[in-house]
Amino acid sequence: MELEVAALERRVAALQARLGFVASDDRNVPMQTRLQALSENLSRLESSVDPPHVPSLHAAYQRQEKLLQPEFLEALSEHGRGASQQWKKAIVLSSEESVAKLAVQAKRLQELDASVLNSTFPSLSQEAQSALNRVETQNLLVTRQVIVQHQAVESLLTQYASIVHGMSKKFQLYDAYVRQLEEKAAVAHT
Repeated sequence: MELEVAALERRVAALQARLGFVASDDRNVPMQTRLQALSENLSRLESSVDPPHVPSLHAAYQRQEKLLQPEFLEALSEHGRGASQQWKKAIVLSSEESVAKLAVQAKRLQELDASVLNSTFPSLSQEAQSALNRVETQNLLVTRQVIVQHQAVESLLTQYASIVHGMSKKFQLYDAYVRQLEEKAAVAHT
């Protein structure tokens, strides 16, 4: 026990020297009191030795710590060994937040797949089924009526186009005949 206390005293003295404190010689104090004082000094000194950015380092470690959890690693390894290089690249190239989002989405998809596989969908009641059949039949009849009307309109448009084409031909013939008459009249006047 005396060796352990001496080792602690040496650690405290080294820390005090590092921080610029002057060490005092307390060898005549009872061991219990010395041990109590040493542990208090040691904890106080060790907390003052920590660099000022330790809280931010600790927070960063806690953010990254969830990447090492077994559930996350299992989700990554489920996609096969051949894709491990791609996963490594994806992890390196993406931020921790996007990896966490992808893991949450993958977990949701797995849960959704499991719920779809395990669920039974309710069947429609007889009344709802007959109402649905009536609506489908009505929609089919309306669709047929629309198709018939569309065909009738298309037929009328085709007839109109042929009439306009015929009239265009007649106007061209009329125009050619008028030119011939004008040419004959011009020749007769000369």
